[in-house]
This record gives sequence, C-alpha cells and structure tokens, in this order.
Amino acid sequence: MCTVSVVPCGDGVRLLCNRDERRDRTPARPPKLIRCGNRTAIVPVDPDGGGSWIGVNDAGLAIALINRPAGCGSRGAESRGLIVTRLLRESSLEGCARATSTMDARRYQPFRLVAVQAGLALLADADGSRVCRRAFDVSQPRMLTSSSVDAAATAAFRGERFQTIVLAARGDRAAAQQQFHCQKDPERPSVSVLMSRAEARTVSRTTVDLGPRAAYFLYEPLDASGGPVRCNLRF
Repeated sequence: MCTVSVVPCGDGVRLLCNRDERRDRTPARPPKLIRCGNRTAIVPVDPDGGGSWIGVNDAGLAIALINRPAGCGSRGAESRGLIVTRLLRESSLEGCARATSTMDARRYQPFRLVAVQAGLALLADADGSRVCRRAFDVSQPRMLTSSSVDAAATAAFRGERFQTIVLAARGDRAAAQQQFHCQKDPERPSVSVLMSRAEARTVSRTTVDLGPRAAYFLYEPLDASGGPVRCNLRF
C-alpha cells in the first residue's frame, strides 16, 4: 500500500509519499505535465490503471491517495487512481470537497485521500459505500498509512516511528520527515516505512514542496525503472 505524511515546511507544506506495490506490477511512468480540465498538473502515471496516486496542479492543490484493504468494503470496478486526476481539475480545496461529496464510493475499492492547499487540508475516507470528509490545518505533522498484510500491526509500527522521528523532532521537521520515509528496520522489513517482503516492496518516493507561488515535485523510483525526476509548477 502506501505511507503519506504532511509537514509544515518554511512558508509552505511538504507532502511526501512512499508507494508500496507488488513486485510484479508494471513500473509507473515518470511524472509529466498533463491537462486536468482547465488546470495543468504534474503526475506520475500508473500504466495498469491509467491514473495516479499523487499530483499537484497550477492552483497549488496537491492530492495523494492510498488504498485501503479491499476486505473493509465493496470492490468497485473503476481504478482509484483516476480519482486523483479528476480532483486535480479543481481550483480550490472547497471544490475538491464538493467533488468528493458527490462521489459514488461504490465505484471504487476503499481508499483514503488527502488534499492540501494553502496551509489547509482535506481528508476523505471511503469504505466502498460512502465517503466521509473532514478538514484540518497542517500546522502539525500528519501521517496516513495502509497495508494489505497485517494492517493494524503495520499502522501501529509506522505510527510509533512517526511519533519518535517526526513529532518528537526539535529541529528541522522536514529533515525528520525525510528520515521517516527512509526508515527501514532490518528485523521488521515487512512493516517498515521503506518496506520489503517477498511479493511487494516500496517502489518509489515522491516529494511535493508546496510554496505560496510554486510547487517543486521530486519523484524517486526505488526500483530499476529509472532515475530521479524533478518538475516545477508556477502558480
């Protein structure tokens, strides 16, 4: 599955995402500029589903989506990755909230989604039948994670690491956030933030730095699919 964190950084926000995937899944295509409605956005592309798990548009709206285990809700027929590119058509967090409020959750397998803009964030949680939403500010670091194997133990382990590495940091929390997303416990690799097990591993790490006038996008594949890719988008 994935781990996403949001941390205040200077006069903006840093959104960081580790993508965990099956080893036999087709590697993602590197990020590129695309049109989403009337907006321009940066997204890496999942060739299997045609959508994405993270992106940012030229309105300063950044979105990241993580899968929830399919067993906790119905199995929809449409790719969850298409949700990200559809929501990146919006120009505001309010528009994103309206779009999720009218979403038919039965079309998708369960997911959690965080949208960030101008120091505020929206969390949307879908269980396969409905979408629940709540807003929060990003003055304090936040973390979301999921796993298809032993989800409760994985969430507890990563939550404890987030507490000790990021929340307890007295200095640069953005540096602590980077350290957290590189965390790998050799004794418990399957539940580490940088995870590895027989059938799956962390395949990429994506950093979105959202400032008041620009977004800086860094995509780092951790498999053999290529080198780091950097993109910038002015607002």
